[in-house]
Amino acid sequence: MKNRDEPTRVSYVVIRNEHRVLLQCRQDTGYFDNHWSNAAAGYIEVGESAVQAAVREAREELGIELNATQLEPLTTMHRPQYSNGTSAGRVDFFFECTIWNGVPRIMEP
Repeated sequence: MKNRDEPTRVSYVVIRNEHRVLLQCRQDTGYFDNHWSNAAAGYIEVGESAVQAAVREAREELGIELNATQLEPLTTMHRPQYSNGTSAGRVDFFFECTIWNGVPRIMEP
């Protein structure tokens, strides 16, 4: 069971090609369906760094391979508490990537 005093940690990858950013429209997830979101994002697993999670999520969700050294940190955002007051909140890590191997495609329809 997750410790209530430990915030949820999430990594986001902003995939950018010149002036274009890859986004996905959320569908059939039950959470912000029909809203646009980063193409790759997900929870940081136990024992995993924020960078390792970003690389893993890009592979799992987009089928592309990233080199961890090519991820550019953008910002970190702390949200101290969920609106329902049952969590220690979130820490979100945002990275930008402009170089990758493979063609991005939907891996988790």
